[in-house]
Amino acid sequence: MSLGDVFDTAFRLYRSNFVLFVTVTAAVMVPATALTLLAGGLLGINNLFADTQPSNPDDVAAVMRMLGALAIYSVASIIATLGYVAQYAAMIVAASARYLGVPCTLRAAYRRALACYGKLVAALLLASVVIGGVYFALIFVFAVFAAVGSTAVGDSVIVAVAAFSIMVVVVLVMVVAAAAVLAFLPQIIVLETEGIVGAFQRNFALLRVAGWRAVSGLGLAWVITSVLQLTFAASIAFSVGGLLLPFLRVTEETQTIILDVLASVVGLFIQPYLASALVVLYYDARVRNEALDLLWMVDKLPAVASGETVR
Repeated sequence: MSLGDVFDTAFRLYRSNFVLFVTVTAAVMVPATALTLLAGGLLGINNLFADTQPSNPDDVAAVMRMLGALAIYSVASIIATLGYVAQYAAMIVAASARYLGVPCTLRAAYRRALACYGKLVAALLLASVVIGGVYFALIFVFAVFAAVGSTAVGDSVIVAVAAFSIMVVVVLVMVVAAAAVLAFLPQIIVLETEGIVGAFQRNFALLRVAGWRAVSGLGLAWVITSVLQLTFAASIAFSVGGLLLPFLRVTEETQTIILDVLASVVGLFIQPYLASALVVLYYDARVRNEALDLLWMVDKLPAVASGETVR
């Protein structure tokens, strides 16, 4: 299966299970988005610094209001993020089940997802620490180079070009590092019920064989869904935010909330495709490297011989 076949299979999987996948995504996305929008709207996060920035540095009350608003919004964002992790795990379960031809319901998907939820959150936190460590190490190298270069080289244009080139390398390394660390980690934890350490080992074991195909497939899936989401969001922002809302004469705060809601609706329909594509990519890697399809067929042979129905 080529990468094109992977994405085509994921699209057909999404299309044939549209209601289930959107329902699984909406079960968490709707309340999580409502929570963050409600917190942001009530606290005026968009105008926080403009409205509460004290003109007098000694205005302690204004500073405390600002910090309190940021703290409350941060808590709401963390709760929403934890919800999104459960949503993604449930989508992995649903997409995997339907890809293998096994029936799945909203309740079953979340029941399986919650069973490994703690391990998944801990593994993602650990992965974030690893990726963050790589990022800060690269930034440190970049800062040292920029300082040495600006001192040793008199031409500022050369220094600027070199600095830009290094930043491009830093970004590329970060993308590859993130793709390598997160490639199949969620799928392994959710579908194979591995522990945290075992999941990382299993992920890198698959990557050693799958190599750049897996990393490029993961990156391409993120690029495709990001471009789709940005394109639709930009179209909505132009048509609704630029044409309709000014005609209705709503306040700027209301316009922001409406556009955020519409952007979330776009994500509601895009995110299931991303999860489906990554699940198909995961199974494709296992079929290529572990003959998973042959193992599945051998496992079903006793059922076939006895005349049982095989799903």
